[in-house]
Amino acid sequence: MWELDTSVTELVIRAASVFAFLFFVCRVWGRKHLGQLTPFDFILMLIISECFQSALQGEEHSITGGMIALTTLTILNTVISRSTFWSPRLEKIIDGKPKILILDGVVDEELRKKEYMSYQDLYTALRLEGVDKIESIKQATIETTGRISVIKNS
Repeated sequence: MWELDTSVTELVIRAASVFAFLFFVCRVWGRKHLGQLTPFDFILMLIISECFQSALQGEEHSITGGMIALTTLTILNTVISRSTFWSPRLEKIIDGKPKILILDGVVDEELRKKEYMSYQDLYTALRLEGVDKIESIKQATIETTGRISVIKNS
């Protein structure tokens, strides 16, 4: 129950590899799908629920193996969070940067398509912000969380 069947090094490498792969998938997947979560929040939620499963641990079934995997993931998340706090350049690489979707009532069609956002999705997001007409928007921005923030014309 407490004895490891797999080396600590292998457990750490497995956990770090799964973390890196899921981060890459989230960056490719796009912000719209992540909603209010940051990519790291989303990854951590996914992985923590699977921390004691074979994808991270191989043949390891001990409680200690699960604890090592969870500790590795938590340390990685903490290091990345603190690094992005202190480095704006790294923050842009990790979290991305906000993108202007609507400017002076005109939708950036290229960005809308790149983000795979249908007009129904766009109108839903705008209604949630209290906007009923695109023409009444000074600027709408897709934030790094995937949320759309709106500045209305005065």
